[in-house]
Amino acid sequence: MDHKAAAGRRHATMKRQLFVWLALFTAFVIALLWLFQIVLLERIYKGVLLMQLRSGVEMIAGNADSDALQTLCDRVSQEHGFCVSVWRIHNRRGTLDASSHIRDDCLLHRFGSDEINRLYAAASYTDGISTEYFTLSAFRNNSYNDDYFTGNAPGNDSGLSDSVFVMKVVDLPGGDKAFVILNTTMAPVSSTAQTLRLQLAFITAILLVAALLLAGFISKKLSTPLARMNASAKALARGDYNVRFAGEGCRETEELGDTLNYAAVELGSLDRLQKELIANISHDLRTPLTMIRGYAELMRDIPDEMTAENMQIIIDETLRLSSLVSDIMDISKLENGEQTLHTETFELSGTISETMERYKKLTERDGYDIRFVCEDSVSPCYVSADRTRILQVVYNLINNAINYTGDDKTVTVRLMRAVRDGAELARVEVADTGEGIAPENLSKIWDRYYRVDRVHKRAAVGTGLGLSIVKSVLLLHNAPFGVESKVGEGSTFWFELPVAYINSDAIEGER
Repeated sequence: MDHKAAAGRRHATMKRQLFVWLALFTAFVIALLWLFQIVLLERIYKGVLLMQLRSGVEMIAGNADSDALQTLCDRVSQEHGFCVSVWRIHNRRGTLDASSHIRDDCLLHRFGSDEINRLYAAASYTDGISTEYFTLSAFRNNSYNDDYFTGNAPGNDSGLSDSVFVMKVVDLPGGDKAFVILNTTMAPVSSTAQTLRLQLAFITAILLVAALLLAGFISKKLSTPLARMNASAKALARGDYNVRFAGEGCRETEELGDTLNYAAVELGSLDRLQKELIANISHDLRTPLTMIRGYAELMRDIPDEMTAENMQIIIDETLRLSSLVSDIMDISKLENGEQTLHTETFELSGTISETMERYKKLTERDGYDIRFVCEDSVSPCYVSADRTRILQVVYNLINNAINYTGDDKTVTVRLMRAVRDGAELARVEVADTGEGIAPENLSKIWDRYYRVDRVHKRAAVGTGLGLSIVKSVLLLHNAPFGVESKVGEGSTFWFELPVAYINSDAIEGER
């Protein structure tokens, strides 16, 4: 895919997107202000007023037969500024039971019996609350007719009447009825809307300017650290592992910068280890190949050198080369999860004793003292594991100890009993008397070809990949393992396996 074509299809920069989204959000807020403060102002005002009127009617109607009716009417009137009248209807004749008038411009206390009868008739047609509207201009000009209780009365051009009546007829004990009327005048909102419109115009201009400035500041504040980290990431992709990511600005970018810095350090370390691995493997491959070639040419050119000793050297170096290739393949399979375990129950102490037989020649020839110490309490000791892989672990740990033991050439293998979380375990330890390992290097020695002194040496036995294989096999078994070391006193590598059974009487019983 063409890089330029791909770049052309990319999204806009974070700075531009933040700027656009903040600007759109500001426009949305301003639109909401205009909608609720100007367009819906009359509807909201009318709705809130009607809700308060109906709530007052329900409260008074529910207490129409109470002795405290007048007190309740006064409280509703004073709290909301409503005019209140409560009529008691007995034998189709009405008497004023309670009344509270707080407004001089209300129509309720100006109405005569005809208007009250009209309101009662209108309220009687409904089972709940009835609402009627009336214009003050029609009342002042005496121009109303039978339809003057309507939302479109004369003089009401906006559809909002000057005065509103909310009423309810309720039944009282004894057959009487109570007729509750609340009345108030609706204030004109046109002048208020004009004032708000002018204010919102100024507010809109101020908000737009402030929003643009804020959007520019925030977008720059957030995008600048990311742009710098992007440039650093490109340098990291080119192999510059010394690059550093500065994530100032906010906690998230700071944490991202710290994570990327950690990743850069780890990638640099991995790159160095990879280069060392290639160099070390090349060294270990080249050495046996050089010896094989040298001895083969020697035997070809000098007939007297065609001896069994020279042939054995070629065979030994070929076996070392084959072992190295096999170890590399084992590591690859173990780390990629391609290696499966074949679990069986076997006797561990006898298996380790068989392994020690392989080192008799090394002991006799080079003077190594390789000991196996088995506690009486763990002989015999049965475990459930992959016998071949556990043998490989023991073999590699002994090889590692031989390569790094001290001048006394002593290596000690111990099998002992351990208890962890109430479970019986068989603990295998392989100790050497070498120079030991510094505490800061203990966690790194399990890496492939890791050298504490960074100087590669050819192993006396094995391929130099043993500890990496040990780690992979024991992780596959979910077996605890580790190393204990003191500088100048040597190191002890250990691992533990659950005991299948350890009672010799039980073994005899099974036989």
